Amino acid sequence: MPVSISLPSKVIWLGDKVNFVNTLVFRSDGTFSSEDYTTAIGSDQILGYRGYFSEIYTIVNERVTIYYNEWFTMGIADINYVPKNNLRFEEGNYIVGYAIQKNYTQLSCICPEDPECKPESYIKIN
Repeated sequence: MPVSISLPSKVIWLGDKVNFVNTLVFRSDGTFSSEDYTTAIGSDQILGYRGYFSEIYTIVNERVTIYYNEWFTMGIADINYVPKNNLRFEEGNYIVGYAIQKNYTQLSCICPEDPECKPESYIKIN
């Protein structure tokens, strides 16, 4: 059974009051998927997407590491969302680590030595 975690955040961006929701879904076969989408405040209805990707993950010593090298993104910073089929394909090598906390109900990003990194925490939703 997949385990879903979510990082919702209420934002006011370009005059819109919306929720930016980032999800990670982990499967027992070592794969995961992620979707970043936007909803209206107080609603679960998806207005549009900001990105998505999937690949593999590992769990070692209370740390989840996700690996991916292909993703879809808006590529535009001054809008809140686009239709999923308007996201553009990108490539690169990404490795992101998360500390496992609260008996596997929360993941907190482990920031690299990067002053631009903003630690985020995902909460189990199922």
